[in-house]
Amino acid sequence: SARRKLGAHMARLVRRALALCAALALGTRGFSNPWEALPPPFDSAAMCPQGPLGDAMCDSEAVERANSEQLHSILQEITDATFFRLWRVDLHGACPFERFASDVSTCAPVAVPEPAPAPPSFLDELGALGALGAAAHVDGTHCSVEAHPELAFDAADMATDLVDTTISRAEGEAAGPQPLSAACDDEELPQFWLDMCARIPTVSGQVVNLRLNPESDTGYNGSHIWASMYQENCFVRASHPSSMCLEERVLYRLLSGMHASTNVHVAMHHNASHSLHGGPVALFVKHFAGKRAERLRDLHFAFVVLLRAVQKGASFIREYPYERGVSADDGARTGALVHRLLDSCILQSCASVFSAFDEAMLFQKPHEHTWWSLKRQFKGVFQNISSIVDCIPCQKCKLHGKLQLLGLGTALKWLLLPPDLIASTTSREELVALINTLSKFSRAIAWSRQLAARAHTERAGPPAPSANVLSDAVGIIASLARAGQINREQEGTLLRLPPAGD
Repeated sequence: SARRKLGAHMARLVRRALALCAALALGTRGFSNPWEALPPPFDSAAMCPQGPLGDAMCDSEAVERANSEQLHSILQEITDATFFRLWRVDLHGACPFERFASDVSTCAPVAVPEPAPAPPSFLDELGALGALGAAAHVDGTHCSVEAHPELAFDAADMATDLVDTTISRAEGEAAGPQPLSAACDDEELPQFWLDMCARIPTVSGQVVNLRLNPESDTGYNGSHIWASMYQENCFVRASHPSSMCLEERVLYRLLSGMHASTNVHVAMHHNASHSLHGGPVALFVKHFAGKRAERLRDLHFAFVVLLRAVQKGASFIREYPYERGVSADDGARTGALVHRLLDSCILQSCASVFSAFDEAMLFQKPHEHTWWSLKRQFKGVFQNISSIVDCIPCQKCKLHGKLQLLGLGTALKWLLLPPDLIASTTSREELVALINTLSKFSRAIAWSRQLAARAHTERAGPPAPSANVLSDAVGIIASLARAGQINREQEGTLLRLPPAGD
């Protein structure tokens, strides 16, 4: 019995020695650490926003609480309903900017250099991207580029990662015809905002089932698209967030929040064949390490802005005929879910986030110059950003880019219009885009918390071996030899393992 116990003990010692030697071997052979490529510094706590959001009377904790306790589950159910999963979009618009004419996507990973220093602007933290691309060289900005219609690039000619456009007869009836939006050029009238989304046409597009085309990692490198979007958000007076007026900062943070949501979805649904940076956690850290973590705060802010728009348009949303083109049961269920979402604003856990953003603070300062119009710049910048999406050859990237931009544009339009104009000037596609974008941001907030927690756990890893691990291993091997559990030849073999890296 004593011999058997000693034998079992020695066997454990052998396994321990071999494990220690293996650890040494891996270290001496220079095996790559999956975290080595991650940009420093890495602070998992920074990737969980805390405290005030800024530009809104709310903190990140309130947003997280409302989302996890009520809003996330409702929004996922709503967007799964027939009405909200069908969306009409034009995916074949011509790119109006000549600089993108050579943009051909293979939707496959390519080795790309680190971003070159951007011009003096807030692009210094542009960083890694996502479904619209990973980090790459940014060679200029859209702000300095003139549109060249005669050289317009038809992205449909080289479209990749095609969208599944399968629609049943019943779903086609549910999508229905769409009204044209009016436009107004008089900034003194509330109708000025009616054409906010004019660059995202949906009337003549094709109906897409969003359930068949989830946002995921396509492998498309669209860093230049993101760079152009950010630099298009350049008003006359500012080039850095710290010097932005409120209106410009709101637009920047909405775009940054959309960027964050895209990256979270890409990390959560990464495609191993496309990824150069590892699995979901490594991708998440790559996107949000260091100062890039501020994008997650912008995601919370964008979520709050959309919730305020939903609150303002509650009457229109509540009374919309969701039963059109679907079964009575499906329509009734969709209506009930929408009512639950709208009623959430009276719950204690959600009340503060629905009213946190105050759109009345926008456009309150008088014009500094007669030639300078903040309203026109605000609308023009958003419309130009919307046009850039037509330059994406990856169709699924374009689909989700247009969906989210139309959702943001609809929210801004509702916030800037009098309430009595919302119902008569909002199309079905705008409503679907708004709710789906809200759902995307909700999902990204929930997933970012999960990924940050996993990043913290995985980064901690197993306890590091002691500095004397080699002498410990040699001592164990010697003990085994003295006890007669291994012969001299086996002892020599074990002792040679660490230096050989075997």
